[in-house]
Amino acid sequence: MPLTIDNITSEGLTDTASYRVQATVVATANTTTTLTVSSVSYMIFTGSVAGQIIKLGSATTYSVGHTYLFHNTSSASVSVQDGASSALATVATNQRVVFILQNNTTTAGIWVNNLTTNAAGTVTSVGLSLPSIFTVSGSPITSSGTLTGTLNTQTANFIFSGPASGAAAIPTFRLQVLADLPQLTNGQLYIGSTGAPVVAASLTAGTGVTITPGAGSITIAATNQTGTGLKLKAGTVAAGSFSGSPKTVAITFASAFTNTNYTINITGTDVRQWSWSSKATTGFTIQTNSNRALTGNVDWQAQEIGESN
Repeated sequence: MPLTIDNITSEGLTDTASYRVQATVVATANTTTTLTVSSVSYMIFTGSVAGQIIKLGSATTYSVGHTYLFHNTSSASVSVQDGASSALATVATNQRVVFILQNNTTTAGIWVNNLTTNAAGTVTSVGLSLPSIFTVSGSPITSSGTLTGTLNTQTANFIFSGPASGAAAIPTFRLQVLADLPQLTNGQLYIGSTGAPVVAASLTAGTGVTITPGAGSITIAATNQTGTGLKLKAGTVAAGSFSGSPKTVAITFASAFTNTNYTINITGTDVRQWSWSSKATTGFTIQTNSNRALTGNVDWQAQEIGESN
């Protein structure tokens, strides 16, 4: 024989062979349905009309631990609000959510919830409802705060941002799918950011520059180096290159100095009173100050005047 009891509290272990929760089946409508502490705890939604809102009663009228379970089998989403009319979650088609009251000191209270998908077979998509304290950005997050899509095919970062201060302060965090990473080519550098991944720079192999993929090495030929120090030019002149009386030879630089503000140093195996003349940005003339033929090579250096960094 059925026994009806309005309220019962068990402070020990209960052992029940079967258990039935009172449930109600509701066809969705473009309306707001406000629940109370005496409303049934299990609601099943059917139909196809959009705009259904379920508003939980004032949390101050409930006891901590009060539970609701909403199961949406309709073809339209169902929105859930707390007692202060703030959005808590959006229950999409084939989703169910359990709300458990954690704090009942305010009208809104604190309701914890967990959305789960109800589709048969392999679950390849995510249904994640964020509490109202979150703001969201990025794709494919909907305006209602629900992240949907197949994780292994996403091409963008998902950024979740919580309040910066206060009791509900939550640091910003990111769900980044491996597929987000761009396909880098040889020499490209990848830098992550709070937005989409950025290819910060691309190094291209060319004259004097060799890039070895996988080894992480970049080789620059010595003859192609460009620095910020003082420019230095040097060379050797064969003895037979000198001519005239006295013996002289003209030195021509492969690339000109920007001005004639440079020093010249001359040395040789023959003992001579070395000097220079005709100094220009493109070269100068070495003077031996002697008519005698040279027997060995002559070395020279030309360097910009200043202090190297």
